[in-house]
This record gives sequence, C-alpha cells and structure tokens, in this order.
Amino acid sequence: MENENLILQAMKGDAEALERLLRRYQPWMAQVALKAASPQLLRYADADEIIQYAMTTCFRDIRGLALDEQPQRQFEAWLGTVVRNAVRYFGRKRRRALLELASDARDAVPEKGPTVSKLQRKRERYERLNAAIATLPEDTQKMFELRLKGLTLSEIADTLGMKRAMVNSRMDRALERLKEALGSTSLNISSE
Repeated sequence: MENENLILQAMKGDAEALERLLRRYQPWMAQVALKAASPQLLRYADADEIIQYAMTTCFRDIRGLALDEQPQRQFEAWLGTVVRNAVRYFGRKRRRALLELASDARDAVPEKGPTVSKLQRKRERYERLNAAIATLPEDTQKMFELRLKGLTLSEIADTLGMKRAMVNSRMDRALERLKEALGSTSLNISSE
C-alpha cells in the first residue's frame, strides 16, 4: 500500500495504518532525532526512547493534521516537527533532572543551611513519604515518581498515555490516602 493511502487512512483513525506508516518512517525519524539531539542529550535518552515518544504523539495528534495536494510531503514535514519536538521534550527533562541533581547536591552539603537534625528530619519525612507511596497501586506510584521529578500533570498524562483528567483524579485520591497514612495536611505536591 502506498504511503499516501496509509497517511489518509491514518488521518481517518486507522491505527493499524498509522503503525505501518511509522514503522516505514522509523529509520528516517531516527536520523532526524540524531541530527536534532546533542551528544549530551543522547547520553540521557537514546534515540529509540525519543522515537517512541514521538510515535505516541503521532497516535494522539494525527487526526489534527490537515493535508492538501501533497499528503506525503506534508506528512513528512509534520512528522519531522513531531520528532524535533520530542527531542526538545527530552532536553527539557534532562535540564530538569540536572537542576534537581544540583539542588540535591546543595541540600547534601549546606553552606550555612540546615542543621544536621533538620536534615535528618527531612530525610525521615522523605523515607516515610516513599514508604507510603509504595503502598499505592503501581501505576499511581509511577505518577508520583514523575510528579516528584517535576513533571506537570499534563506531561505525566502524555508520558503514561493517559488523559490528564484521569491522572488528576488518581493523584487526588492518592494524595488523600497519603495524607491519612502520614497524618499530614500538606504534602506539597500540587497540581500545575
């Protein structure tokens, strides 16, 4: 089947057609990702991970694609943009991870900061929080892990392939369970 036919079928919601199309374009997508990503980023996230994220985005957004006389060329331009946006997404994630690492390092070696006892209490609260999170269902644990890494609820929904409302609902229910388990009224894990 020609690429143009697959593109048109995919735009109408045919997931199998889109899957076949993306398999055909996967080597091309990898080239686009490798050109757009820095060597530092590729040490953080490999090209396959970036391509997988881009493919997920394609499944979510293909119906919004508007084509006219040259469907294949326009699809390729759109797909290239999706891949470059996926590279940017992982770049932002990497920067957040580096900032978090720097923040953790500052917390571990305070200049004029908290006392040893304050750090110990903070570590104990963190351990209690982790133990309470471990009692939650596995998918909800993953949501908290991503939230604690700094992802927004929308980014968590995108990452897990879920609707934002579902992530928000599960997080709210889980927060209530954690508050009960920890006896705390403020966990400091806000919505966006």
